[in-house]
Amino acid sequence: GPQIAFAKSDTSVEINTAATSCPSSYTFTIPVRISGTPTGGNASITIIDSGTAVKNIDYTITSGALTFAAGSDATQYVTVNILNHGAVDKNKELFLKLKLTANGSNAVRGNLYHEFRILIRNKNMKPQENPAVDFYVGNGNQVIMIASPFRSGFQSANVQFIIPAKDLKASGLKPNEAISDISFNVLEKNSTRAFIGFTISMGLTTSSEYPPFVFISGLRELYKGDYSTTLGWNKFKLNAPFLNPFLWDGTSNIVCNICFTNGAPYTDVTDRVAGTATDLKVSLISKSNSGASGCSLLPTNFTNLYPNVRLTQYSPTARVETAAVTNRSWDIHQKQNVYFYNNTNGKLIANINMPSQDLGCVTASLTKQGNGFTALGTTTINRSVKEFDITPTSNGTTTNYQATFYFDSLEIDGTNLSNVRILKTSATTDALINNKNSEIITPVVSSYIGYKGFTADFTGFARYFLVTDSFQLLPPTGVYSLNSEQSMRVDNNPFTDKIYVTYKFNNNVNADINLFDITGKLLYSRKEYLPGGDNRFVIELGNLALTPGNYVLQIITPNDVLRKKMVKE
Repeated sequence: GPQIAFAKSDTSVEINTAATSCPSSYTFTIPVRISGTPTGGNASITIIDSGTAVKNIDYTITSGALTFAAGSDATQYVTVNILNHGAVDKNKELFLKLKLTANGSNAVRGNLYHEFRILIRNKNMKPQENPAVDFYVGNGNQVIMIASPFRSGFQSANVQFIIPAKDLKASGLKPNEAISDISFNVLEKNSTRAFIGFTISMGLTTSSEYPPFVFISGLRELYKGDYSTTLGWNKFKLNAPFLNPFLWDGTSNIVCNICFTNGAPYTDVTDRVAGTATDLKVSLISKSNSGASGCSLLPTNFTNLYPNVRLTQYSPTARVETAAVTNRSWDIHQKQNVYFYNNTNGKLIANINMPSQDLGCVTASLTKQGNGFTALGTTTINRSVKEFDITPTSNGTTTNYQATFYFDSLEIDGTNLSNVRILKTSATTDALINNKNSEIITPVVSSYIGYKGFTADFTGFARYFLVTDSFQLLPPTGVYSLNSEQSMRVDNNPFTDKIYVTYKFNNNVNADINLFDITGKLLYSRKEYLPGGDNRFVIELGNLALTPGNYVLQIITPNDVLRKKMVKE
């Protein structure tokens, strides 16, 4: 009978990191064909899925059973959604198999293509600190000798060539980022001795070709040493790639000068390198067997060829976001590891790792921006100007997780981080922070070039910022204003050694009386029975030897709270 099978055997797909919807997905259809017209009943195909990919986390199948009706050879389709949850993960495989229920049909499952493999490629990455990225400039396949940097057939040589800006752009080289290495690809190695005083100098030029036999001057020496070539790519690490790096400006051509002076004439043949042909005079060459210094030789030949080069940049992918911004949402599942980046510029904001529950769509935002620290309310503690907010759509109060918040160097410049803490609070303003809606946690501080990460374990989500030290969070202040039935007021502020409090209660109450310094340190605490009615009581503080300054008085009753800033004379 006619055979039912997938139209092809496999495919691969990258999760859709560019989409900003939550959850984001990539949808595609897989055709399932029948080789002829079936007779009898209507055959039904069920899709059996397996593999390392997890259903409803990595993918969903939205099509139901496929029906191949008698008398019809119409192609049916399986619809698969590949979900992007933002997690850093390995590539995964999804296998789809056809299970046939004939229902009286003469159709059979095909011998070929009855299984379909999908490779799900994960592009979500951890931030890498200063990864080496190579850019290959010049796509020519020439084997060049005359413009080779390694003129081993001569005692000394001086070669200078222009690398066109269009080829630099085509390679993907990044403007204004440190170039740390330059490499040349030796295709034929003929030298048998080292090149003595091998010197590489580089600079920028707007000239696209050379005038007759005139080297470009004013180049910067970036490498000097004795060097023996090897077959393949030969790498030279440039001087001070981070302290005083060589930069390409994004528009100019790069000019490179290479010279050496050996102690005796060579009898070797030149090492030949890979190169690119142009329509312009892009290389000037001089060589000598007279013992002259190679770096002082003047050009005697030119060519339209230049050596292919590999330029290496150490470019941190993790640039930290410093502007207040609302990030895209990620659909985060239990035990995943997700990094939040700015949708537009790719700058790093925060990380959530190993949540104990599914969180749904989670948004990480910078709600405040700025450098440095500022006073936190009336305490002596300072808080970071920069502030974060993380908001999930599910399990926001009960989930345990680890979070990392990133600050660049300017945002924490000049601050002693030895006692730094993370303050997590659900209070809408700093003035409402208390020990019921906030917690202070000691982070693990990770240092990178140009930024730091502050990592801690939390339960529940809120807003987050750094504080310069730990301090005692005060209890909730409850009702600040006096009410008509139950009220308290302080009669003497400033005070000396006693504080007088007048109150009016309808009923007898037990009160907690506390006095704090402005850092939140508890100095005085006692319980007091207060009979109902119009009354007054005194708080004796003479034995504390308080120094003049500011303090906070707190009186808590079952129905009211008095929190008063006090001045000691």
